[in-house]
Amino acid sequence: MAIRRQSAVVDKGGYTDMTDPLQVGDRVEYYADKHKLTVVGEVIELPDGHKQVRIEVRQAPDPQLIGQKWYVGHLRLLKAGGDPRPGPGGQSDYSEALIEIRDRVLRELPWELRPVRSTERPRKELHLAHEPEGVTYRVEVSPKGLVVKLTLNVKDDEKRKAAYEALQAKEDAIRRALGEVRFNWTGTLPWAVLEEITWPGEDGPRPLDIDRTVQRLTLYITTVQPMLNKL
Repeated sequence: MAIRRQSAVVDKGGYTDMTDPLQVGDRVEYYADKHKLTVVGEVIELPDGHKQVRIEVRQAPDPQLIGQKWYVGHLRLLKAGGDPRPGPGGQSDYSEALIEIRDRVLRELPWELRPVRSTERPRKELHLAHEPEGVTYRVEVSPKGLVVKLTLNVKDDEKRKAAYEALQAKEDAIRRALGEVRFNWTGTLPWAVLEEITWPGEDGPRPLDIDRTVQRLTLYITTVQPMLNKL
């Protein structure tokens, strides 16, 4: 049994077409959030009655991790065409990629859907703030993932309730437009709509990740914001 990943692109960094089947024996990079570092592992078992891949750590900045066997969700594994490498903990500044995403999205949006404010110097997060105040479309990057999400931190209680109700009533239409995104209508989590774009590894977003994020963030705003502009 082989499992397939999501994209069909080979970028300049040498990463393999992610629709290639992941096979036993493949060498992969994995950001171990518990240890705050990236290891190189070998796939030793594919999903069989569970949803995770089993890897054995082959290289790691911490020698005590070498030889350990972990179950990992396959979307957290980055398969490399060349020799993958371990890393000590990821960079803390993704400003170049986030600025490119911001500027491209702003060029794509029609005037009436442009944000009232955007992050001027993003390092790990990009915020595009819309009306009513507290509606924010966000991109967050870390070694463990690149995420696009909508937060509804509207200060006015009545408007916040109305925003949640308006979007929940349109959930089917939003899902048709955006595809498999996650929803939270309880207000208990710091997001209402969320999508994990990719796990870009220690080096940060690649060109294909940036292209995907621009497309998805633009689609989020053009789909959702017209539903909130009337509040």
